[in-house]
Amino acid sequence: MNCTCIDTSSVLCYFMKCKPEEKCTTANQILGCYIPSSCLENPCQNGGTCMETPGVGNATSISSCLCPSTHTGLYCEDEKEANTAVIYIVIGVVVGVFVISLVFIVVAYFYLKSRKRNIRLLD
Repeated sequence: MNCTCIDTSSVLCYFMKCKPEEKCTTANQILGCYIPSSCLENPCQNGGTCMETPGVGNATSISSCLCPSTHTGLYCEDEKEANTAVIYIVIGVVVGVFVISLVFIVVAYFYLKSRKRNIRLLD
């Protein structure tokens, strides 16, 4: 049966029959008539999108998952780890620039201070 809500308290239903090539099943949480395929039940996890690739010759189609950038694996079941090496390199460069700047400022301060002292001694 195919049912539709008419208002908040009424439902209109009518009998329906799937075509011979279709299968009565649930896809994307909606019960209906669907052509059977390997992506029908969406095996992909974590927001992955199922894609069907036709088989060669009489072979059945093959499904694969197009995973979001945060996941990997056959069914997008594995979470990708952040590339920590890049993070460590960036932190190292920032800390290095900070240390070199600090050393330069300290050296410049003492140099200018000593010049002022030498100028006073000459006067």
